[in-house]
Amino acid sequence: MKKQYLAFDLGASSGRAMLGTIENGKVDLQEMHRFENGSIAINGGLFWDFLGLFREMKLGLQKTLAAGAKLDGLAIDTWGVDYALLDANGFWAGQPRCYRDPRNETVEDWTFSRISKEEIYKLTGIQFASFNTIFQLSAAVRDKDPSLSIAKKLLFTPNALTYMFCGDVSAEYSIATTSQLYDSNSGDWAWKIIDALGL
Repeated sequence: MKKQYLAFDLGASSGRAMLGTIENGKVDLQEMHRFENGSIAINGGLFWDFLGLFREMKLGLQKTLAAGAKLDGLAIDTWGVDYALLDANGFWAGQPRCYRDPRNETVEDWTFSRISKEEIYKLTGIQFASFNTIFQLSAAVRDKDPSLSIAKKLLFTPNALTYMFCGDVSAEYSIATTSQLYDSNSGDWAWKIIDALGL
């Protein structure tokens, strides 16, 4: 029995739509669409063009279906740590920022003044990097980013793009662990960190 799946593989500089066909114990991969990706500088910040990514992903899906594929599923793989915020009505609360945004580079001391580095590591077991979600959100709190005041949900990049396709609001485990906001001991969000940062 033949099965076909479409996988979107997105990186910081490009993306592609790959059709996987499983038949007779073999997997055949075919590139259906390739496109550029990159951050956009606006007023000293770096942002992602999620709408542009979604447009390209839809084009990849259209090309795949036009080629006669009968899809059994679809998956999205992206980089970690970045996120999008949704308001109470399911609309974007602000434009998603890029992990390379300069505001992340100056927030570690602010973060550690609210909860110690040792406590964060004890809870999450994640290596410290200035682009981790914990520091991106700390910078948003520190800078009084207005998008936080209307945000009701946080979606990591692959989950945000999935939401654009089907409306599913979720945080998949493996991508959530990249945030440094997931408690590896309890298997739940690191509420002690989240509360300490005022999120």
